[in-house]
Amino acid sequence: MLTKTVAMSRRGLLKATAAGLSASAVSSLAAFEPERRLRFRHTHTNEELDVVYWKSGDYVPRSLEQIEYLLRDFRTNETHSIDPELLDTLHLLYVKTLSQSHFEIISAYRSPATNEMLRSRSKGVAKRSMHMFGKAIDVRLTYVEVSKIRNAGFYH
Repeated sequence: MLTKTVAMSRRGLLKATAAGLSASAVSSLAAFEPERRLRFRHTHTNEELDVVYWKSGDYVPRSLEQIEYLLRDFRTNETHSIDPELLDTLHLLYVKTLSQSHFEIISAYRSPATNEMLRSRSKGVAKRSMHMFGKAIDVRLTYVEVSKIRNAGFYH
């Protein structure tokens, strides 16, 4: 059964990291990869970005700035640096699922004010959410079967 999208939450990313599917796993691919590319579409702003964020063994500063802007708090337009290991984890998901799709961004960076507003509305929002530190993202990966995510160790 093919599902159109699969949600990957912060918890899923943390479980993946705990399972050893972290940036260290991506770095082992470095010898075979001339570049790392990510494709995004923001569900709230409809902005899209297709960017090579790592090339020739290093992160591309201009690309990281573009990603930072796209993943900004869309409610306040505040930006924050995004942890490159988070990007590497998303890239590893591409590699392990053989995906050519884009990530649909549901939630990325949250300013402290936005996080507090969301906390007042939901018990599921952490007081010190990793979203506030550029270390969490809620995404869907378009056209990837749930079983592929599960088999890659990203969905439990």
